[in-house]
Amino acid sequence: MTLLKQIKELAAVMVLFNVFIFPTFAESGLRIVSLHPLWTEMAESIGGERVSAYTVLPEGEDPHFFEPFPKDLKKIGQCDLLLASGKGLEPYAQKLRSQLKPTARFLELGAAIPDPSTHSVSCGHDHDHEHAHPVDPHWWLDPNNMMRAARALTKALVGLDPERQVIYESRLRSYRMNMEIIDKITKTRIQTVPTDSRILAVAHPAYAYFCEAYDFQQIPIEGLTEEAVPSALELQRIIQQIKDAAVPAIFPELQSNPKLLKVVADSCGITMQKPLYVDSLPPHDPSYSGLMNHNATLIAEALGESTP
Repeated sequence: MTLLKQIKELAAVMVLFNVFIFPTFAESGLRIVSLHPLWTEMAESIGGERVSAYTVLPEGEDPHFFEPFPKDLKKIGQCDLLLASGKGLEPYAQKLRSQLKPTARFLELGAAIPDPSTHSVSCGHDHDHEHAHPVDPHWWLDPNNMMRAARALTKALVGLDPERQVIYESRLRSYRMNMEIIDKITKTRIQTVPTDSRILAVAHPAYAYFCEAYDFQQIPIEGLTEEAVPSALELQRIIQQIKDAAVPAIFPELQSNPKLLKVVADSCGITMQKPLYVDSLPPHDPSYSGLMNHNATLIAEALGESTP
C-alpha cells in the first residue's frame, strides 16, 4: 500500500468518526467555557448534545496574552465548567476562575499531562535567557496527551452530570480512537524524514512534546514569549548550531518575529517555510486534526526524502 493511499484511508475513517459520532451540540445542557478552541472541540466531542460550549479566545489570538471582553466574563459567570490549557500558558486563568459561580468547576487539562522527560522547553538547544514557562506548555502537539486530557474532561462531566456517565464514557472511547488515527496519520506523513534529519529550526521552543512523541529535536531561535529575544551572542550560537546540523529550513509561526527569523535564514543560507500552527488553528481546517495534519505535511515536505 502506498504512503498516499494509507493516509487517505486513515483520513476517511477519521471523517466518519467526526460526522457520525460527534454531532453538533444543542444549545442546552451543561454550559462550558473554554480558553482555547481545541478544548471546545474536545468538550463537544465527548459531551455531544448534552453540552453547550463557548470559546473566549478569538481566532488567531495569542493565548499567552489574551484579555477577555466583558461578554466573556459574563459567559464565564454563567457556565458550569471552565476549561484551561494549564501548565502556566494562561497567566490570567485564576482571575477568570474567580468569576465562576459557586457550583461551577475549573479544570486545567494540562494538569493531567506529564512534563517532557527532559524537563526542558527545548530539545537540543539551551538558551541562556529566561523563559516565562519552566516547561513547554504546548502539550497538545502529542495526540496521546489529548487522550489523557479527554479522560480528565470526561471525569469532570460525569461529576457534573452523573446520570449520563455511560454516554460520556462511550464517547470518550470514540474520541480516543480518533486521536489514535491522528497519531497514526502523523507518523505516516513524517516517515519520509530520515532519523538524522529530524531537527526542527523553529521560532519558539514550543515543540518539546512533538519532539518527544515523534523522535525530533528542535533548535528554537526565540523564547516561549515575545519578550524572550536572544542576545547577539546567543543568536550567533543558534546560527552556528543550525549550520552544523545542516538544517535546510526554518519554520516560523504566526506570532513569531519575521525580521529575526529572516536574519537567521539568510545567515544560514536556508529557506523560510510556511508557518507551523501551535497556539492557533489553520484557517483552512480549524480543528485538531487540521493542526496536526498541516504541521506534519509541512515538516515532511521540507525535511523528508522524496518517495517514488
